[in-house]
Amino acid sequence: MVGAGNQGREASFRYGGVLGEGATFRVYAKGDVTRPVVSIGNTAATDGRSRGQLGWRADWADKDTELTLQGDVYEGATDNRGFFGRFDIGRVEASGANILGRLTRKLEAGQDVRLQAYYDYTDRKDAFLYQPRQRVLDVEFQHGVPLESHRLLWGGGYRQASDVIRPGVIFGFAPAQASLHWANLFVQDEFKVTEHLNLTVGTKLERNDFTGMESLPSARFEWKPSPHQLWWGAISRAVRAPARLDRDIRLPPNPPFIIAGGPDFESEVAKVLELGYRSQPSSTLSYSVTAFQHHWDKLRSGQRAPGAQVQNMIEGKTWGLEAWGEWHAARNLRLAGGLSVLRKNLRVMPGSTDPEGPRALGNDPGHQWMLRAGFNLPHRQELDVIVRRVGALPDPAVPAYTAVDVRFGWTVRPGVEFSIVGQNLFDGAHPEFNAPMSRKKIPRNVALRIRWTL
Repeated sequence: MVGAGNQGREASFRYGGVLGEGATFRVYAKGDVTRPVVSIGNTAATDGRSRGQLGWRADWADKDTELTLQGDVYEGATDNRGFFGRFDIGRVEASGANILGRLTRKLEAGQDVRLQAYYDYTDRKDAFLYQPRQRVLDVEFQHGVPLESHRLLWGGGYRQASDVIRPGVIFGFAPAQASLHWANLFVQDEFKVTEHLNLTVGTKLERNDFTGMESLPSARFEWKPSPHQLWWGAISRAVRAPARLDRDIRLPPNPPFIIAGGPDFESEVAKVLELGYRSQPSSTLSYSVTAFQHHWDKLRSGQRAPGAQVQNMIEGKTWGLEAWGEWHAARNLRLAGGLSVLRKNLRVMPGSTDPEGPRALGNDPGHQWMLRAGFNLPHRQELDVIVRRVGALPDPAVPAYTAVDVRFGWTVRPGVEFSIVGQNLFDGAHPEFNAPMSRKKIPRNVALRIRWTL
């Protein structure tokens, strides 16, 4: 596939085949170049970038065993970002590679096991902020055991990450080099309460180097009153354990520090409640609605400089709903729509001197919605029209916007597809995020793509 438009160029290639009985493979290559957008002052921004990636995957399967091996390598860079005073900020360069192996095997009496191992290497060069180089090894194991009306699933995992974080002009880390370890064990029981009601309960115990042992319990139900309806609900406890960015960061790299790390930073905790409903009242209509509420505790906060430390002094809750529907209105017409609503009530805990407060944790719209119409036209042609609406951002304030995207596709012959894509067609440019001084305008984008399949 190749494509080009006023905002950039892209190309990709994929080839696959059969290696032998039960064995297949595929390889791919892709690259893209993105032009910089325009800042609010109508000057060219410095966020252009280029990226290239290569990868492969091989699969083998027989009656009881499945084996997957896959890997990727990539390299990319941004445009030069200009100057900070007299200092040349330079480019951000990123490169990396990863490899994954996964073995799944069916055992006797309906049991099954899965073993997965993953290795990842990343190197990010940013002389202005900071420059991390990291290696991660991750191993997971799970075993499923059917027990009459129950299905017991248990397993565990281990992750080790080693990094060297070279300082930039702005940030440093102390220590500059570290090796961290995580280990977990989990157990989960799925059982049928009645013919229409299923219940899943479980817990996960996870150990990290910063806070020790953390527990992550969860419970979920599924009630199917009819073949075309499903009610489901879940309650769980989620944890974000501290990272080097919380404990070890320094601003600037050498004393006296404006930010002096977070030696006492603890895990952030969320207690999550979800309730959902899915229905397919006819063969042409389906929809779903999910409501959620998150109670947050010990969220990341700061202090007044100098000598500020990263703390856990924000709490509160967020709640909202997500809805989605699809209707095959006619043989050649598909209609779909989605809506999300989010409300936040976060507050700084007593005793905090955080000057930013909850505004530092994200600037989110109160609502977003999308409508999509897909038309199957004569002569192997198709037309998709999408209308998107994103509500205003509160702090810093960013106006709401509506965007219209259109895609026209034509299958010239089997295996050859031509398409034209237009984004923000009726809006020359609009801002979507950031404070006014650093705000950029997202422009209208028109691109031509050709896909060729052998």
